Amino acid sequence: MPTRSIKVKLVVPRNQSERHIREDIWTTHQVINQAVRYYEKMLLIMRGQHYAIAEGQEVSQDVVQQQLDNLIQEARRRNKQSKSWTKIDNDKAKGLLRDLYTAIVPSCIGEKGSAQNANGFIGPLTDRESLGYLSVFDKIRVPPDWLDRARDGASDALSAAEQWLKSEDGKERLSPSGAPPKWVKLAKDQKDWIPAFIEDYDRKLKEAEGVPTIVRSLKSMGVLPLFPAYLAPQIQKSQGKLSRWDRLSFRLATAHLLSWESCCILTVEEHDKRMSRLEQFTQSQLSESNIEPGLAALRNY
Repeated sequence: MPTRSIKVKLVVPRNQSERHIREDIWTTHQVINQAVRYYEKMLLIMRGQHYAIAEGQEVSQDVVQQQLDNLIQEARRRNKQSKSWTKIDNDKAKGLLRDLYTAIVPSCIGEKGSAQNANGFIGPLTDRESLGYLSVFDKIRVPPDWLDRARDGASDALSAAEQWLKSEDGKERLSPSGAPPKWVKLAKDQKDWIPAFIEDYDRKLKEAEGVPTIVRSLKSMGVLPLFPAYLAPQIQKSQGKLSRWDRLSFRLATAHLLSWESCCILTVEEHDKRMSRLEQFTQSQLSESNIEPGLAALRNY
């Protein structure tokens, strides 16, 4: 889908009587920057690895892991989880959070990602009521009894599917929330909808194996939501646990990390190439047989 960019010029009044407008704009920038920093820090903790913030200033692996342990414990306390918690549980939660970070910032493993996709993650991370990525499990609940027979090409599968379509379960699936899948339109038009249903169901099964399963596992462990939203609690008369400003800040934080991870990988690759070229040059040009005559001439000089 093409994206159209529009440049907007903001004219800020310069007179003293409207100074509060300039101050409000500055304050907004300042607060958004603080929120971006907060979300970047949370994501870096989820990442679970050491990183440098400046030359000679490194946050060690041990420090990051301790921060992650503390974040998990605080989340479980905030989520009122009283079940016993072992080191195995903690290590599993840390692994799942790393997987979730990889899904948010796929450039850390060399894959392409988009900051726009971050909108789907901030809900589960900050809001206990969020159903983000969990709705797919409602769509793949107990499969129709005719599904396996239809896969095998059984002759009675067609009539069983048509009967199911008239049942309460079938009628409910014919009226999904959001955009209806292809099979719904075919069924309503009385066309061959069964292959499209199987394709849609299998796609949802595969989809559920990724991020939805990670989110559901972390929720069941009491680890999600992992941290509170930064801006919504500070906004007067806020209507929810999240604000559009939080979503904007989280997208900006994700964009920064997508770029940073890509640059890290590119730097390592370029460094390895240069070291390889140096090694080849050393072997071909600076061997003892090549350099000895030159050294002899230099000594003589």
